[in-house]
Amino acid sequence: MEKEELAPDFSARLDLSLNQRGGLVLAIVQDYRTKEVLMHGFIDQEAWSNTKATGEVWLWSTSRHLLWYKGGESGNTMKIRDAYLDCDKDCVLLLVEVSGDGYACHFGKPSCFFTKLDGVVQEGGYVFERGS
Repeated sequence: MEKEELAPDFSARLDLSLNQRGGLVLAIVQDYRTKEVLMHGFIDQEAWSNTKATGEVWLWSTSRHLLWYKGGESGNTMKIRDAYLDCDKDCVLLLVEVSGDGYACHFGKPSCFFTKLDGVVQEGGYVFERGS
């Protein structure tokens, strides 16, 4: 996707100011080919401006309290291929192509979602453990 395609209409509909996270919008990042959820992060106004300008993912790190160019240190940058806005205009889904070794997670994993939780699957109102 060309970076200009991401800018005008999409940005006008994204609410970066009046939400419960103080100007932070949740961004869910997904592989554009496989549709695997790779990670999530938050976008503030500066991160969104940089994302539009470069066509690559920029986020606001809530743990480090700084603007973060995804892949700036690891080389696993994320080029935006498509983007979707949710119905409440406070969450974006970014479909990306990961460069470098293809790892989205700073633990060297393809996805940040590699830890399985047991005991949370509900069936018939009861929680039961599902075997790994």
